[in-house]
Amino acid sequence: MDILLIGNGFDLAHKLPTTYKDFLDFLEKIHPNNYATSPSTILDPFVKNPSNKDLLNNIKELCFHNNINNIWYDYFHNKTTSNQNWCDFEKEIEYLVKQLEIIKAKVDEHRALGLLNANFSDSINLNFLEMAIVNYCKKNSKLLYSLDVRINQHSINYKGKHYFIILTIGSPNPQFNFEATIAITTTCNTIFLSFEDIVTFILKQLEIFTKCFELYLSGIVNELPCPKISFINNLLDKKDIKLLTFNYTNTLRNYKQSDNIEVCFIHGEACKNENDNLVLGIDENSETIDPMFTPFRKYFQRASKECNKNFRKWINDIKSRFRADSVYYNPNLEHNLYVIGHSLTLSDRFILNELITLQNMTTTIYYHSDDNRINLMKNLAAILGYQKFSELIENDFIKFEEGSFNRTMQNINPY
Repeated sequence: MDILLIGNGFDLAHKLPTTYKDFLDFLEKIHPNNYATSPSTILDPFVKNPSNKDLLNNIKELCFHNNINNIWYDYFHNKTTSNQNWCDFEKEIEYLVKQLEIIKAKVDEHRALGLLNANFSDSINLNFLEMAIVNYCKKNSKLLYSLDVRINQHSINYKGKHYFIILTIGSPNPQFNFEATIAITTTCNTIFLSFEDIVTFILKQLEIFTKCFELYLSGIVNELPCPKISFINNLLDKKDIKLLTFNYTNTLRNYKQSDNIEVCFIHGEACKNENDNLVLGIDENSETIDPMFTPFRKYFQRASKECNKNFRKWINDIKSRFRADSVYYNPNLEHNLYVIGHSLTLSDRFILNELITLQNMTTTIYYHSDDNRINLMKNLAAILGYQKFSELIENDFIKFEEGSFNRTMQNINPY
């Protein structure tokens, strides 16, 4: 069996704006406040084209509803403002969820906890939680008029008064009303907020942000013309090759051979429907975590969004060739895994490790520069461990080849 495994570097080699930074730049271009952004020969014509008005308005309504920014957009936007080279959503999601887990443990311990409580260490980052609380109050208040709410020294400032915030656990308040909540508290300057409600709100905001990303990819990126790369085209000529993609886009559509290729979108495929089809979350690991934060995990999102499971069928098929009791028994059958544009980082280590270490599997990893090759080798060594890494390299079961990414065939429009 031959499997072609691709990551975002595959799309970048096709000159497509698929990085998280590209997406943030796009959101800034359509932001109601008309943020200044650098010119883009790819995105500017699309944004200015009247025929794309409905798509742009749909994304704006989702991300900037009632002129209140999505909290994940705000957080990521602030990150790029302070660091232009930053562009890793998933690492930041993991960091923030870990902070929320720490806060949850403290709230569990005391059942109710104020944000100024001494139990919070200075090392705990409360900024994102505070941002979420402000947006939660603005979006969920039953008041008919817009709220002027902001965090000031860990308390909410509303109508010129400061209200102390108490986080509770096990006390959901689905009928949240800003003034009513203040009125029913035992003291006149305290607001009790359910921590479960805040986390649910944060997760919902992530789902909305992910849907905006999906609409950007399906409505814009998938519609862009891109070049065909010669050596990739030759790989696709192989009989019965399978495609395992960690991308959300369907860039392979540009290759005519793709019509006959079995594809697995392991993190979901960007579509124009109303569902949130993409997996955007936290690294896979074996740690036990609070069930409240399970929906942030990639494995959980893959299951709940019913992402394509073809890769599991392929793995089982390969394994069956080595079982003497199988009708498919053929221990001499050779298998090939071709990796293009995947950085081989630890976030996908379980899937990568299982594929690469399959019996009779030869893995060819394509790189674009010497520095890129060294980075890929380092990442792969971290995934496999030194013993397995050395064994597979020394026995030529893992090979590194320079890809001719600059040798393109032609620019074509998607089918």
